[in-house]
Amino acid sequence: MAYLVIEKGNVSDIGKAFELGEVVIIIGNPTPDSRPDIALIDDYVSRRHAEIKFVGDGFTIRDLGSRNGTEINGRRIKPGELHQLRDNHTIDIAVIHGEPRFRLRFKITMRTKGPPASEKPKWIKIDEDRSEVYIDGEIISLTKSEYELLLLLYKRSNSVCSRDEIIRAVSRWATSEEPEAISNEQIDILIHRLRRKIEPNPARPTRIISRRAFGYKLMVDRAEDGQ
Repeated sequence: MAYLVIEKGNVSDIGKAFELGEVVIIIGNPTPDSRPDIALIDDYVSRRHAEIKFVGDGFTIRDLGSRNGTEINGRRIKPGELHQLRDNHTIDIAVIHGEPRFRLRFKITMRTKGPPASEKPKWIKIDEDRSEVYIDGEIISLTKSEYELLLLLYKRSNSVCSRDEIIRAVSRWATSEEPEAISNEQIDILIHRLRRKIEPNPARPTRIISRRAFGYKLMVDRAEDGQ
């Protein structure tokens, strides 16, 4: 059984998994006249961006002449050419200045109950329906930008989220009261505020870890000290 899992993109999409079968799957930006099988809502994604289909004994992908391209494991593919997908291949959709707007991962698993769930920290629970966050069993109060940032980190637990991804996640909530939400220079301040609310000891963070020049990640355990 094969799946595509969204690892990078809109916060609400991260972690979504799509089961692949023998039908052709179209990846694209939905419009009133076009409804792709995997909808990636972004102006940089073409209406019909890429196509995945089962050929012989495996899955292939081809770019459908998209404006901003498709990359497999970091290599751009030519429009129209079929490329074989292997387990754990990354598929980057709409690469702008070297950064993909979306990253999907192709996975093959023998499990029959759906895609494996990502490991999540035990100390946090997020109720997305109510936009509520529980830390160590206690509900906490967050601003909208803090919530979107924590949700992004949570869905990408143990993986580094870049500053660009963080800005994209929180910028839609930018208001006059929270101008720092869209400022790259102020991302550290937003992280600092969040650490004060979720870390046992904010002076020595073990839950939100910084990676200099890269970004931040939420740790599944607390074995690693932060910076």
